[in-house]
Amino acid sequence: MSLSAHAFTQACREGGHLIENWLRRYDREHGAALYREAAVALRSWHAAEDVVQEALIKVWQRCATFKGPGEPHAWVRQIVRNTLLDRLRARRPETPLQADDGDLTPEAAAAVTALSLASDSGPEASLKAKQSEQTFRHCFAQFQAAHPQHRG
Repeated sequence: MSLSAHAFTQACREGGHLIENWLRRYDREHGAALYREAAVALRSWHAAEDVVQEALIKVWQRCATFKGPGEPHAWVRQIVRNTLLDRLRARRPETPLQADDGDLTPEAAAAVTALSLASDSGPEASLKAKQSEQTFRHCFAQFQAAHPQHRG
């Protein structure tokens, strides 16, 4: 099977195994470049695999909208790029819980305190906040011990 526009439009029209085979062949011949481009942008090979696979599903779902007469490669690449941009826009920066010195960041400590004070006031609230912070620190230390790759 060819990767030409004619083969693509025929595969889209007939669906089933034809479009699946076209997409598999496309992935074999052009996938590495797509994965590489996405991995550079996302800084993660696993995230790049997800983006490219999601884009190829979109190609399969939208192949009837391909207008030709050019090669479908540019159309597929544009779908991959749009999917990649959607993923980048959806990203939210991570907020570290631990500072370089090993203590909680001020933001994390304030969040723990605010959560515990939100429901109570008075001397019991202070004790409850202290207990919550100790519990959080204990749980965080256990997490770090179990998953050293996540240490700051």
